[in-house]
Amino acid sequence: MRLSTALFVSAGLALLIAVAPVLITFAAAIIAQLAGCQLNEGMAHRCVIAGKDYGQTLYEMGVAFWLFLLTALYLPVAVALGVAALINMVRGREDPAKNGKTGWVFWLLMASALLLPILGTMTLILVALAGIIVWNRKRTADSNS
Repeated sequence: MRLSTALFVSAGLALLIAVAPVLITFAAAIIAQLAGCQLNEGMAHRCVIAGKDYGQTLYEMGVAFWLFLLTALYLPVAVALGVAALINMVRGREDPAKNGKTGWVFWLLMASALLLPILGTMTLILVALAGIIVWNRKRTADSNS
């Protein structure tokens, strides 16, 4: 897989994670409207679809919007990955896995970017560790030349 493709896929994944609660809330609103049921944040209302009451489920889907306050942290990650993919595509870089010096460090940084909103400081520690490894490898390669 080319690097730009991997970056675009990662950006799409981060964007999907970011907007998932909003999509779930819209799905609940559409289902409730099609079934002729009432849906609001105040309480669950009875909503019978095909003989079964889905009121509580629709209510929980409807208030999932508040989860967006946490998942919105993935929006800057998605934008950064998308910009990196565009820059990489324009420059025509190769797959990082073919470059033994940076291949696994790149994927560590990608995983760190996707985990940043969840793990917080632990991700920064992983990024710092990757930076130290890259710096050390470059320094040893320069001293061996």
